[in-house]
Amino acid sequence: MNKKTLVMLLALVMIFGVFATSCGQKPAETETPETETESEETTTVDSSLPGFERGNVLTVGGTSPDGVFNPILYSTVYDGYICELVYDSLLSNDESGSLITDYSLTESFEQNEDLTEFVFHLRDGIKWHDGEAFTAEDVAFTFNTIAKPDYTGRSYTDGFANIVGAQDVKDGKAETISGIEVVDPLTVKVNMIEPRANNLYTTAISIIPKHVFDGMTFDQMSEKSREPIGTGAFKLVKYQPEQFVELAKNEEYWNTVPSIDGVIYKVVPEQDILSELQVGTIDAASFSSSIDNYNKVDSADFQHLELINKMNNGYSYAAFNFKNLALQDKNVRQALTYALDRHGFVNTFFGEKGGFVCHTPISPVSWAYPNMDDMNQYEFNKEKAIELLEEAGWVLPEGKTVREKDGVPLKFTWVSYN
Repeated sequence: MNKKTLVMLLALVMIFGVFATSCGQKPAETETPETETESEETTTVDSSLPGFERGNVLTVGGTSPDGVFNPILYSTVYDGYICELVYDSLLSNDESGSLITDYSLTESFEQNEDLTEFVFHLRDGIKWHDGEAFTAEDVAFTFNTIAKPDYTGRSYTDGFANIVGAQDVKDGKAETISGIEVVDPLTVKVNMIEPRANNLYTTAISIIPKHVFDGMTFDQMSEKSREPIGTGAFKLVKYQPEQFVELAKNEEYWNTVPSIDGVIYKVVPEQDILSELQVGTIDAASFSSSIDNYNKVDSADFQHLELINKMNNGYSYAAFNFKNLALQDKNVRQALTYALDRHGFVNTFFGEKGGFVCHTPISPVSWAYPNMDDMNQYEFNKEKAIELLEEAGWVLPEGKTVREKDGVPLKFTWVSYN
């Protein structure tokens, strides 16, 4: 029998995402003013605010991207930030996570009852940044590229393999996916092998241009990705590795043209984020939600900024190692969880604004977050911990300070970061 290393979650900490943005870099009003006087009022910005000299360009500070600005090849979230501005996807989603056609390349779509066939009607008139027309061939090319045998990117998932013929291409048995059909220049049909709840989500990918990447190896595509050609609201102007990415608004964007002239993603070390926000060399950035950071941004030096405290999808946790015989006992694991004041631990470092104890490895921002009333929340309870340990046979011998069972002391090592 194969043995598996088992891990049990002990203490989950849900962390808020903290984002600061300059109050002085708000875009000008997009409505046409009725009079010249009103026009001057809507465009006036306090010239004393930090960053005023940069004009209507948003400068964001963050971690250095790898320069793989291709939605089917990138692996870091920082490259993903750029991809989201440069490329559009077949479908988008609303705040609840539901898939919609708004802001997407699809004008409308149909699906059959068991969600195994989807027909996408693409928007007419969309252009790539180089002026070439976007068509259904680009959609089919993107899907077929992801299915290639030598593709090792993040997009080929179990869900993608559920497309009819995708695995045949991956196995080298076919050149193209039989389940992807170009019906006409603006219509694509996708067929799935079996009904699954996530079938439609599998199709909601960003699309790359066939006329740019056709015939390239993945190494060549990766190199070309530093000069991305998308259909999105922003065009890449310049990428300086380890320094910045400069983007300009796409004046011919098929949807609403951005009200800012451009975006600069500036590489800023984590320890310098707050100081650069303070002096105005960047307009916006996210930073870790510690009590020290909250105290800093509450000071007068940061009054020109607006703090946005938004929960993200991350959590920190401690895990039980089942190789320790004592921790193989459920009563011991539960006792240790009751014995750790997790709320006190979280509040000491993150404070009330920065995080809270959760009881599942799923963020409350996710649709899958359970009802907390159905969960044992393991409130700090020293007496309950002692009761469970003694039930498990771990007793405290007279004159000793460490519990034992059959002469073996209860001990383990907790490994953590600084």
